[in-house]
Amino acid sequence: MAVFDIDDILGSLHALRQQWRDEQKRALEPGGRDLPSRDALAHALGLLKGVLFPMRLGPPDLRQESENFYVAHALDAALHALLAQARLELQYIARREASNSETVEARAIHAVRAFAKRLPEIHALLDTDVIAAYHGDPAAGSVDEVLLCYPGVLAMIASRTNSTGSACRCSRALSPSWRTRRRASTFIRARGSARVFSSTTAPAS
Repeated sequence: MAVFDIDDILGSLHALRQQWRDEQKRALEPGGRDLPSRDALAHALGLLKGVLFPMRLGPPDLRQESENFYVAHALDAALHALLAQARLELQYIARREASNSETVEARAIHAVRAFAKRLPEIHALLDTDVIAAYHGDPAAGSVDEVLLCYPGVLAMIASRTNSTGSACRCSRALSPSWRTRRRASTFIRARGSARVFSSTTAPAS
């Protein structure tokens, strides 16, 4: 005798899924998933953190002599992951709006290419964010400590990545929780009105 009544639970969950899809007028999905994956986007964000700060947020065994090789590989993987999710979202929108789906691939590629081109700008913004956080906390020992240990800075990376040239609306799933996002937004606004700090110590990329 089975310990758990899997068949009964499975049948109930299946009935609820079907009811939801019928109520939402969702088409059957014989071809697989038709919505972006939050996990896939989180994986892409993890890769992008390593791309932006390879020697701090990249692999623990990374060495500077192989830094560019790692960044190129991780960037290619992250952009292809984003492209797959952008394609899913644009296909979903095209089906819901009964619009032309023939341009989905071109639009997805254009969006992710535009996002990729803005990564140097995002990196520059994050450098100033880290320096501002370092100067704003007398207890901070270094900019590296801020980058590695402050949860708000990691949330800032997600916020900057999401708000600066986002590939598509599905990138909202890259954002941190609303509380952390609000703190990040407040920090950005505060930085905008703060004086510019000069420092001989820059964030190690």
